[in-house]
Amino acid sequence: MAFFFCDRAFLTRSSEGLVDLAAITRHLNKKQFVINNETNYADLAASVAILSTGLDNADPPPTDASKELLALFNDRVDVLIEKIRAMSTQVIDTGAAHRKRTDAKEVLESLLACLLFSVRTDQKPKGMLWGKDAGKERQQSMMKHFVQEARATGGIDGNM
Repeated sequence: MAFFFCDRAFLTRSSEGLVDLAAITRHLNKKQFVINNETNYADLAASVAILSTGLDNADPPPTDASKELLALFNDRVDVLIEKIRAMSTQVIDTGAAHRKRTDAKEVLESLLACLLFSVRTDQKPKGMLWGKDAGKERQQSMMKHFVQEARATGGIDGNM
């Protein structure tokens, strides 16, 4: 983390609590990580690779931690995931003509996969068609209405 933040103070810290996901996300907003026409993609790839190595598993809370603590950790991971995803989509990868861009995008996507599948303490719930709080009854009602409309217009034959 000392190399990622360019701060020697990290060298004297204990390993517990060394990874601060909110601080990492804030650091990724600095000028050296802004992706534009003047971006040095080799430096970007190197910095993100250093972050990936330093991040490791991001010191998650213990498995017996409260649900609130686990949710807070996962929320911070999600914010970092969105930042890395946004950076990755900003890299315009045109193939062999710009090999450094391709390398940078691969490093970003590798870190993204690590965050999604190794760092998060549980899988992110999938979004539902009608929102998070939509219950099964609402979904069934919507589908029943849809089928009734389809039958009325002659689009569906048979029983439900």
